[in-house]
Amino acid sequence: MNMNMKTIALKRTFMVALSAGSLLMSSCSDFLDIAPDSIYASDNLYQTTDQAERTLLGVYSTLCSSNLYGRNITMYYDLDTDLGMIRYASGDPADDGERRSTAHYLFTSTTKNLSNTWNTLYTGVERANILIESIPQMAQYNNGTEEEKFLLRQYLGEGLTLRALFYFDLIRLWGDVPYKTKSSVSGDNFDLPRTSRDTIYKHIINDLQTAIDMVPWANDTRYGNTYHERISKGAVKGFLARICLYAAGYSLRWDLENPTPASRRMARINDENRIRELYTIARDQCHEIMMSGVHKLTPSYEDIWVKYIGGYLMNNTERENIFELGFFSTLSTANEAGYYGTYIGPESKADPCPATGQCSGGVFVTPALQLAFTPGDTRRDITCAYMKHTKESEIKGAFRDISNTYAGKWRNIWGKNESGSCSNFNFPMLRYADVLLMFAEADSYLAGHATDDAKTALRDVRKRAFPETTTSSTEKTKADIDAETYPDDFEEFLDVIIEERGYELAFEGFRKTDLIRWNKLKERLEWAAGEHEALDQYMENGGTSPYMGQIPHRRGTILNKNMYYRENSKSVIYETKTAEETPVVGENETPWKSRGFLKAPGGVHSNTGNFMHYARGFQENYSELFPIPKAVLDVTTAITQIPGYE
Repeated sequence: MNMNMKTIALKRTFMVALSAGSLLMSSCSDFLDIAPDSIYASDNLYQTTDQAERTLLGVYSTLCSSNLYGRNITMYYDLDTDLGMIRYASGDPADDGERRSTAHYLFTSTTKNLSNTWNTLYTGVERANILIESIPQMAQYNNGTEEEKFLLRQYLGEGLTLRALFYFDLIRLWGDVPYKTKSSVSGDNFDLPRTSRDTIYKHIINDLQTAIDMVPWANDTRYGNTYHERISKGAVKGFLARICLYAAGYSLRWDLENPTPASRRMARINDENRIRELYTIARDQCHEIMMSGVHKLTPSYEDIWVKYIGGYLMNNTERENIFELGFFSTLSTANEAGYYGTYIGPESKADPCPATGQCSGGVFVTPALQLAFTPGDTRRDITCAYMKHTKESEIKGAFRDISNTYAGKWRNIWGKNESGSCSNFNFPMLRYADVLLMFAEADSYLAGHATDDAKTALRDVRKRAFPETTTSSTEKTKADIDAETYPDDFEEFLDVIIEERGYELAFEGFRKTDLIRWNKLKERLEWAAGEHEALDQYMENGGTSPYMGQIPHRRGTILNKNMYYRENSKSVIYETKTAEETPVVGENETPWKSRGFLKAPGGVHSNTGNFMHYARGFQENYSELFPIPKAVLDVTTAITQIPGYE
């Protein structure tokens, strides 16, 4: 069975579009005879498993849209956070009515990309509904060959999972939304009211629990070499765990009977038994993945991005990337192409473009995150790109100051991208490291304290990031991480997990909504702003005093006046050293200040630099959800706006 999405998806023949704010659908197909009085005719939808699979791939392709994981959800909707911020372009207003507005919490009901994302998510729901309804009606579903029955149940399980993901995104972005599990037929009522998010969570959790038994583990030989681009048993279990943690967490709620701005609050479901049930499901599903032996940590964090994402290689040994969205085109308008490496990554805008492709460098790492990494943590120089590319030198490039450091996980120099506005880098929606950290969180919550198993899971993620040995007096090794101790108190341990998720999973699409479910968004935004202000004070003191005691791994030390970089390195770009340390062979010394590396980015109220608009529009108990798009409200009477957004 050939499951290569980068080949099969080119054969897509089924496309669906939703009208703004409704669940109306139009379709065209080369193989469907669509009855004039209905959106579909169930008895002639699919005659073969191949037809069913092609429709399934159309559901997958929706996730790849630039309105979803191809750009909006993973970039603009995940900024500004404690980890990242959107680039400020000279001459561009902070409130552009679209992308920058969204990142800076300046969105309104007329922000265009919000309505585009809303419509695309419901497009995915509609496609999934058709698939889920139609497969059980096929003759082969109950009476086909064993292979046919296996495949159709797998496709149904994938469809149930994908529909759950669409609704999960709708909930975490908009809260209570219209819920529909039947495909659209002429004469249906499309003017649907909001359904409680808690009700939707129950339905999609049940769907995922059903799907678990329908799909195989990723090591099933029938997947071939593309398990990572299809929903497998590990993916269903991992997504189920993630969704349960969100369902148990905080979200912006209001009094539905008296929907006033004053009634808005961050709150959890008012049912402790249900919360514990959700945490139990999350813990058990993560534990089953851990015990399966199918998925493990890749020994090298760098390999995830340089070899497997950037180099397009398969990892059939550890299978850390449990599910990736498969992008395979550089076409500027195709859903098959994402914007990783062209929006996220170090800038490469020389004309002509470098051989590795063009990138605008639109996403920046906060100075707070850069300086918070423990010395020796190899994830820093993967996550943070301290140079940009030029056609003259596409590897070393020009060093960036700390307020202009690019998000670095998707770098053109690690891939084979062609020149163009889109790329074929995959996006990992679920990694095994995430499973370990979710397990640590859930297991400790249920115990009421940090368990030994939770500490082990956390330590395993951390230990992978550090070297076996080091010549630096400040850098930690794997042995040092093995010897680390963690607090027993649950809330204190949760703070450690939150920090670790930042180091491990930065720019992988879920930081902002993770902070919201922990009710930590305001706190972490203020932390990042405080670190910026500390950096300003450091610079104002002439660079001779301790870094205000604010940066964890610099506490009590004095930054050396020099930095060291490894020329022509594609991964480890720089090292920070104390005054008594000297560079090793292959390292080059350059002054921090003269190269502007520690140029002050300005405090939270600065009028210059990339930080000038950081989280400018954020309001507690308001900005945690998007407003319903005006284009939706204009065509419905059943949906009401979040109070205060009218």
